[in-house]
Amino acid sequence: MITMKCIAKASGVSQPTVSLILNNKSSKVKISEATRLRVLDAAKKLGYYRNEQARAMRTGSSKVIAVTGDFMDYAMRIFNGMAKSAYSNGYSMKIIPNHDEISIEEIVRIACENRVAGMLCASMPQKDIIFLSESLQKFDIPLILFDSGFKLDNSPVSSVHCNEHQGGRLIAEHLEQLGHTNIAYISSSAVHTYCVNRFNGIKDYFATNKKIKLYTCITDKEIQFTPAAIQRLDRLFDEHPEITAVACASDHPAIKMIRYFHERNLKVPQDISVTGFGDMMASQVMVPALTTISQPFELLGKKSFDMMVKTIETKKMVENVTLDVELKIRESTQRIAK
Repeated sequence: MITMKCIAKASGVSQPTVSLILNNKSSKVKISEATRLRVLDAAKKLGYYRNEQARAMRTGSSKVIAVTGDFMDYAMRIFNGMAKSAYSNGYSMKIIPNHDEISIEEIVRIACENRVAGMLCASMPQKDIIFLSESLQKFDIPLILFDSGFKLDNSPVSSVHCNEHQGGRLIAEHLEQLGHTNIAYISSSAVHTYCVNRFNGIKDYFATNKKIKLYTCITDKEIQFTPAAIQRLDRLFDEHPEITAVACASDHPAIKMIRYFHERNLKVPQDISVTGFGDMMASQVMVPALTTISQPFELLGKKSFDMMVKTIETKKMVENVTLDVELKIRESTQRIAK
């Protein structure tokens, strides 16, 4: 195994000098540029790689940033942005999924046992994020929220998120321009922050338009509609056949709603318009292609990771960044028939 001792012998300097150079601390002492380059050249020729696990044991921290959350299809675009930032900043990522089989306490345990330098957290119930924040603070592990849609009051937690409220307003404006006045909002949750923020954007846009009637239905599941959810949908559309447009909290229920209307012998968009939120790949290639809100997921991932690196290295908190979203008009919406 190639060690710093081997590099010191090959370059003709002391082992402490090699350590300072390889750990990027040579600027703190008077080490000439020629010596620095000689040591780096020797390390490269010998095939030396720094032992990050050993470094973590010595310092009590690592160059690993944990990423946790309830990840959906769009996660790969977020991870791609994070991976680019991790590579350029000399960090790596550890993915800790959040699902029914892994408790929030288990996530904290994994993060602490791996001595992560920080944690990035996506969509979770607010009570879990509060627990996560309070637990990680005890171990001086910074937490940054991404794509969570809310901020923790009086807490040293930064956030990067897309403008959910803006997206709701864009959907509302689009449907209004198409002449729709009876609109249903379909969501998997009445309390999840992103669902609430998107609906608030729609409500706020229509606040002064007395002609608009809004209806809501909670489906409970993001991807699969339960029998109980189907019953609620049936009741809504049986009682209100005047509904001509459906705005969904995300692309998943929007895709399911198009299937649901097909089974009710309703054509999208000829009989009813449907919108989503998120711009999944499926939304672009399905028939009809889905009108939706496009979120800059890769930029979201990169900015989140960049912010974490800045937090770790400067110890500065709190910063909140909001990214604009964009309306993508495709085939699932059309002007209401007169």
